Amino acid sequence: MSQRAFAKLPVVVTLLLFLLPVARADPGDIDPYDPEVIEQLRVDTRELADKAHDAYLQEDYEEAARLYLELLESNVDDSASLYNLACCYGLMGEAELAAVYLELSVERGFTNLPHMEWDPDFDPVRDEEPFAATMDTIRATLTRQLQSMGVPVFIRCRTYCPCRLKLPEAFDPESTYTLLVGLHGLGSNAARFAGLYRKFESPDFVYVCPRAPYPLAGTSQEGYSWDVVPMDSTLSARAAPLTEEYVLEAVRQLRQDLNIDRVYLMGFSQGCGLAYLVGLRNPGDFDGLICFGGWMDRDAIGDDVLLGSTGLPVFIGHGTGDRVVSYEEAVRAREILEGFGYDVSFYRFSGAHTVPEDGLRAAREWMTDSSTY
Repeated sequence: MSQRAFAKLPVVVTLLLFLLPVARADPGDIDPYDPEVIEQLRVDTRELADKAHDAYLQEDYEEAARLYLELLESNVDDSASLYNLACCYGLMGEAELAAVYLELSVERGFTNLPHMEWDPDFDPVRDEEPFAATMDTIRATLTRQLQSMGVPVFIRCRTYCPCRLKLPEAFDPESTYTLLVGLHGLGSNAARFAGLYRKFESPDFVYVCPRAPYPLAGTSQEGYSWDVVPMDSTLSARAAPLTEEYVLEAVRQLRQDLNIDRVYLMGFSQGCGLAYLVGLRNPGDFDGLICFGGWMDRDAIGDDVLLGSTGLPVFIGHGTGDRVVSYEEAVRAREILEGFGYDVSFYRFSGAHTVPEDGLRAAREWMTDSSTY
């Protein structure tokens, strides 16, 4: 372990020693009439989680680790925060600390082994002995657990998925509105992505966020995927048309229920890839695409589709510091689309894998400008 790790250990140990008595306090030591107990329960864990995530995106991993430890004071069983904490130590090159918190996250319920194997946050420590040995143990443990649960099979069924709808503050059912459909990223959910609405500054359009259909197992926080989990190329190919139809059905239903005159499709990360696919394959259903932090699968879309949808304007936003989906993916998508004759607006920012407020404002202005054509 490095000297930096030893320097941090007293803080970590102190925090953990503080956490454990809170989680396992003797009931005799708790005064049920003490008003301070109520105040301790009013901790805004969502705000803390957002601050930790923001610090992570800004590559201040030490601050993110501190905030995740503070968050864990309120819930020592939060497996997702424990996993994120392990990621912070992985990015700081602290192999032993990354291994300790990753193992603890698994003990508390984080079981998404494919994500651990792929996650680039662990690349700086993946081959170091403390972390590599822990990964071997986790791999064997989770494999045994999966085998004991039986082989999963997937059956097609018809169901209803919840979407989150946001209306303008002065919504008038007799007026016409623009509809923005937001597709969240892998591991997020509709409610979280709907939170972007307030960042548009007095939005005057209708915003709907469909929830992706496939829940992610092994996380303590609600997260979903637009693709079948676990990944299976054959199954994914069969499921993709159902996902496409789901997004189109959301548009059709809201057109029927509300006075919608224009529709834009916005996606982030995995949702961005889906926005390219659904939007370009169905240009008559949308007036434009807004694509943040994602990639365009040209092979899945096909050149015939690209040739037939050139009238659809596209806004692309991507951070130059994105380590999840490289900035080059956005450049590549722009070059392909412009090569086919698309009108592409490109928004480059210095951040990481996120949807920045300035980017949302730029996209809003673009929507307004494109509606005048």
